[in-house]
Amino acid sequence: KKGENDFKSSRAFNHFHDPLENWDNAGFDKWVNFFYYGNYGRSPVSAILWGMNPGQQDFEENKPKTGDWSWGKAREYYYQALTDHTEGERNEDFADCFRALGQVLHLLQDVSVPLHTRNDLHIFPLTKDPFTHEEYDAPVGRWTYETFTKEYLKELLQDGQTFVAHHPNPILLSDPQPESNYSHLAPITGLFDRNQYNEGDPIPLNNNLIGLAEYSNSEFVTQDTMWEYQHPSKNDTSYTQIDWLNPEWVIARDGETEGRIYIRKIVGEFIQHFVRVVRVDYWTRECEGYGEVPHEFSLDDQCWKDYAEKLIPRAVGYSAGFLDYFFRGSIEILAPQGFLYSIIDGSVIDGSYEVDGTTIETQTFKYIKAKLRNTTTEEEMGSGTLLAVAKYKKRTDYQPDLSTDPPTAASREEFFSYSVSEPIAITSLSSTEPTEFLFDFTNSPIPASVTDLYLQVVFKGTLGNEEDTGIAVGMKDINEPMHICSWNSTDMVYLYGELYTAQEIRDDQDLLDLLPEGFNIDPYDELNTGSAFSSDGNPVYYHTQNTPLPSARYSRIILLTDQPSFYMYVSYQSDDPPKDSWVEDILSGVSNQENAKGDFNNTQVFTFRGKTAHFWYTLLIYCPYATGYDSASWPPLAPGTEDPVTTVIYP
Repeated sequence: KKGENDFKSSRAFNHFHDPLENWDNAGFDKWVNFFYYGNYGRSPVSAILWGMNPGQQDFEENKPKTGDWSWGKAREYYYQALTDHTEGERNEDFADCFRALGQVLHLLQDVSVPLHTRNDLHIFPLTKDPFTHEEYDAPVGRWTYETFTKEYLKELLQDGQTFVAHHPNPILLSDPQPESNYSHLAPITGLFDRNQYNEGDPIPLNNNLIGLAEYSNSEFVTQDTMWEYQHPSKNDTSYTQIDWLNPEWVIARDGETEGRIYIRKIVGEFIQHFVRVVRVDYWTRECEGYGEVPHEFSLDDQCWKDYAEKLIPRAVGYSAGFLDYFFRGSIEILAPQGFLYSIIDGSVIDGSYEVDGTTIETQTFKYIKAKLRNTTTEEEMGSGTLLAVAKYKKRTDYQPDLSTDPPTAASREEFFSYSVSEPIAITSLSSTEPTEFLFDFTNSPIPASVTDLYLQVVFKGTLGNEEDTGIAVGMKDINEPMHICSWNSTDMVYLYGELYTAQEIRDDQDLLDLLPEGFNIDPYDELNTGSAFSSDGNPVYYHTQNTPLPSARYSRIILLTDQPSFYMYVSYQSDDPPKDSWVEDILSGVSNQENAKGDFNNTQVFTFRGKTAHFWYTLLIYCPYATGYDSASWPPLAPGTEDPVTTVIYP
C-alpha cells in the first residue's frame, strides 16, 4: 500500500519488475531512485528478488525502517507459529507470518498493474502532502490505472458486482522456469515471470502459460510508455482503421455525454477500448483525404475499465493460487498399527503445573505413535523433519483419581497450551502407504489432565520443487485421555446378591450348600492380567500386563485413541486357583471438549469400590450370575492398598 511509510523508506521502489530485462536489471530504473539510494546506499531491485531472494531485505539500513517481510520470513514465521509452546508466541508468529505473506502477495498483485511492469513512475495523483501528510482538498496530478481501479472497485462493490477469478495454470508453479542463477528461489516466481516472453518475442499465443508480469507488460500500455515497448504496438491494434467520423458516445465520469474515438487491441487479448485517440484541433468532414488527422493518444476511464476487466480477475486468481501454494502441504494422521496413540500407567503421577497458586498434579504422556501419509496434491515429500504438537486446554481442578470429574467448561484454562515433540529426520514420506512414527515428548510431556485435545504434525523440508522450506501440516481431533480401572475383586464372593468372604462361606454350611460341587471361592492372589485394544476386535498385541494383580487391588491405565467406540480384550491367568479365561467388551471413547457451536460436552465417569474411571471392569466370583454387584457394599480397601498397582505398558 502506498503511503507515508513507503515514501519515507522508498520501499515501494522495489515493487517493479520488467519481464523483458534479466532479473538483476528488472527493477525500477528512473531518476528518482536517488531517494532510495539516499535511504539505503543501494539501488532498488526487481519485485521478484525483493520478495523471494533470501537475504535481499536483510541489510542494516533496512532493519530500523521496515524490516524483512519476504517469502522466506513468511515460511519461517509460519513454522514457528505451528511449533511454538504458548498461545501468545503462536499468535505473534502467525501475525508476522501473515504480514510477510501479505507483503509478498502485494508484490504479486502489483505486477498485475502495467505501471509496475513497464517501468512507469506514478506517484500521482497525491491525496496528501508527502512530507507533512496533510490531506489535500482534491487529488493533485494525473489519474492512472491504479487510481481509477481503486475507485472503480468501490463502485462495483456498492453495486454488488463481482469478477470471476482467473486462476493460474498449474504449470506456472510446477515448472516455473526461473533464470538459471535464481533457480534456488521458491517456485512461486512462476506466478510473476516464467521467462516465456522475452525481447524480440511476439505477444504470447497462450497467455495462461506466462507470469502475471509478462501478461501485464505484453498486453497493456501506460500513458508514459505507450508504444515504447515491443508490445503492444500500433500493429497490434486497429489503428489503421480509425473512423474519425463516427465517434462512440460515452457517459463521462462527470455525467456528461461525450463523443470519443478509441482503437481496439486485436492481437493477443481483445480490448475494445484499448487507447483513446484525441484530435489536437477541430476538423470537419472535408479533412478526409487530406492526410493524417493530427492526433495524440491517451488513456481514460473507458480504457481502464476494460483493462480492469482483464487484469483484476488475474490478480485475484493468481493471489488465490499464491495462498493455496503457501498452505498446500498436507499430512494425513492415522492411528498406529497397535491402535492406540499412547497408553500410560495411571499409577505414575509425574507432572504438575500451577493454576492461580494451586499445584495441579497429573500423569503425563511422553510418547505418541501415529501413522502419517503425505496428502499434498501431486507433490512428493522429500527430506526434512517431522514434529508432533499436542494442543489442549489444561484442567484447573484435575485430580489423578478423577474424583473431580467430569470437567466443565469453567474448569479448564481459557487459552490453549502446547506440547512439542523432538524432531524426527526423514528422507521421504509416501503418499500411498502410511508410515508409523514414534514421537518423543519427554521434554514437553502432554498432561493427562486436559480437555479439547488435538494432535498436529508439522513437516519442514523439500515439498515438490520447493526445496528445504516447504511446510506441510496435519491435524487430528483425538479423544481426550481415557481412564480405565482393572479390578481383581475375588477377595469377596457375590453369592445370591450378597457379599461374603471365602471363610464366611466355609463357616456357614447353608451357604456352602448353595454352591455347585467344586466351585472355587478362594481369591486369585497371583492373578496375571493383560489387556489389548483394537478397532475391530482383532488386537495386534497386548498393551498392558499386571503380574500379578492381587485380590482387592486395581490398576489404572490412561489411553489415547481417536475412535468413538472400540474393542477391549482382557485375559486372566492364574495357577492357584487355576484360571485361564478372557473377556471382550466394546467401550465408548472420551470426549471432553467444546464443539463447533461453542457448547462444552463431557463424558460421564463411573465409580466402583470408591475408585472413579471412565470405564472399569473386574474379575468377580459370583454364584449364580446376577446384576447389582457394582452397587453392593464392598468393604473398604486395606490401608496401603488404596493406590493402583503398577502396570507394565507395551506402547
